[in-house]
Amino acid sequence: MSWQPFSFHFKQAYEEGYRYLDKCGEFMVHAVDEMDFLPGEIQITSAQLQKPEVGIKAAVNSSDLTVTQEQPGDGKDFLGACDGLSRLAMGLFRPRRVWSNGFLCKMYWPFNSPEAALKASLTLGDEYQIKLERTFGMKASHKHLDYHFAAGSYEFRVNIQPVTFNQVTVARFNPQFGSSPEQRSRIERLNKQAERLKTGVAHALMLDLDLIEHEPPEPPDLEKHFEQLLKAKRSAIELFGIR
Repeated sequence: MSWQPFSFHFKQAYEEGYRYLDKCGEFMVHAVDEMDFLPGEIQITSAQLQKPEVGIKAAVNSSDLTVTQEQPGDGKDFLGACDGLSRLAMGLFRPRRVWSNGFLCKMYWPFNSPEAALKASLTLGDEYQIKLERTFGMKASHKHLDYHFAAGSYEFRVNIQPVTFNQVTVARFNPQFGSSPEQRSRIERLNKQAERLKTGVAHALMLDLDLIEHEPPEPPDLEKHFEQLLKAKRSAIELFGIR
């Protein structure tokens, strides 16, 4: 067993994106027609998009753009969505500036029981809990790792902790009688999301790698930023092997 991909996340926070209120519809049209997104709910506060067959969901408003992908592959689809939607938002909303770009990678190591996940957490990092056990006269049951690093405009966080997944139901849809070809195509795409999701994991260790760039240059180089996260991911997989 090894670390398994759980999700990718991206957040771009910007200042004074007020034209979202005027340009949201145009943003959606471009995303649907040129990037093959399905439109979701559109509100004054935010608008949603998704590519269910690859597990990508996005949301945009006047202050930020967020993109997530569940159980991702190599990240090419995810990065393409992030870069394309970011360029679209910057071009249409014309915010004053970008405060930050952040990429987050989540991975998990599955276990058959919560006790096994808790015990495995004790094998990670330094074994300082052994000295604490002697000091306090109590046995350590588990531990969390939380590291923060900084270099220039970048901030990097590494977090590992035991988790239990609540029961998750995967929705499937059926077209109604008389549905149009467009409606049937939409339902077919939505059902592909249920087909790709892996279920059955109840207990795990969750590893978060969060790399944020504050006040990035214009235009931001999201490809370089994401590659730095993938490099950190490869190192973390080797560093945090569970014995």
